[in-house]
Amino acid sequence: MMNIKIFKQRFSVATVMLLWMLTACQDFLEVKPNQQLVIPQKLNDLQALLDETFINTVPAIAEGAADNYFLTDADFNSFPFERERNIYLWRNTADDGDAGNWQRMYNTILACNVVLETLTANSYPGNERAALQLKGQALFHRANNFFHLLMIFGPAYQEATAATDLGIPLRLSSDFNQVNRRNTVAACYDKIITDLQEAGRLLEPRGIVATRPDRCNTYALLSRVALYKQDYAMVKAYADSALAINNSLIDYNSLNTSSNIPFVRLNAETLFYATGVYTILAPSRCRISPELYQQYEAQDLRKQLFFRANADGTFQFKGNYSGQNGSSMFTGITTAEVLLNRAEALARQNETALAMADLNTLLLKRFRNGVKV
Repeated sequence: MMNIKIFKQRFSVATVMLLWMLTACQDFLEVKPNQQLVIPQKLNDLQALLDETFINTVPAIAEGAADNYFLTDADFNSFPFERERNIYLWRNTADDGDAGNWQRMYNTILACNVVLETLTANSYPGNERAALQLKGQALFHRANNFFHLLMIFGPAYQEATAATDLGIPLRLSSDFNQVNRRNTVAACYDKIITDLQEAGRLLEPRGIVATRPDRCNTYALLSRVALYKQDYAMVKAYADSALAINNSLIDYNSLNTSSNIPFVRLNAETLFYATGVYTILAPSRCRISPELYQQYEAQDLRKQLFFRANADGTFQFKGNYSGQNGSSMFTGITTAEVLLNRAEALARQNETALAMADLNTLLLKRFRNGVKV
């Protein structure tokens, strides 16, 4: 049997060595592998992070699952990505949610959490106003991505079951070791709305460019969120607030209907600019549903500005507010959407005359020489 004194000595040495190794490993792990990899601290660095292209990329997966277009058998069979074919057919597969979209949106949420935590941990004497603008932007982007995640991966809001229906995990920390479970749909909406309300209080009425959040597009997003929540009084209130800041509409009579790219990027109606790439939606393969196309009247300028004929007699979409003709779809917010949000809210509240007034405001800019209903 080993002498107990020798055992204790060996145990003590082993313990010290183990502790030393752990300490050494910890020191090693704390050393940056590349001295250029630093956590952003300066306000300019934080703004640059929020200005990254991926921040304004919101997946177009919902459009990929919509019924306003179709694919020919040849295009469907030649398409290289199985997950997008599954979305098109509404197949319930292990990849039916498209994990890439999930990851991209949570990457944006991570960036927003880094910005919010950095602002909390540091003071910026003389630049407090700029710091508050950054906080408002980060809150907007995080809420916007929470909302899109909830629309794709959560059930629709139903007041009777929202407190028990499961939505998405609300990640509010940049600590990737933190475990987050799914929150209820009600909790998700509450967080999205409160973050946007705080952002609206912090942000200036209009920013320098529509790719950045401001008070106007924050109110516009709140009107959209409230519409999905079926809170029509809230829809109207925030639509009113957004349109009071910017109610610009493009007069479609002034546009070239024969152009293959009739709308410019960051046009007058764009309150918040964002895009989402979904390659199955490329105009070369994505054909517009005949039932949809036939609903447009002859005097409706959208029929010519949104669509163009293919050689086989079908039609493709060209009315992209992203200012390009490809699979990168505009997923932002426009004054036209806010006006329609308010019209629906008014109609739901039996304010028919006011709802029709909003529709006519839009139709005067959409029909040839202006037409009222």
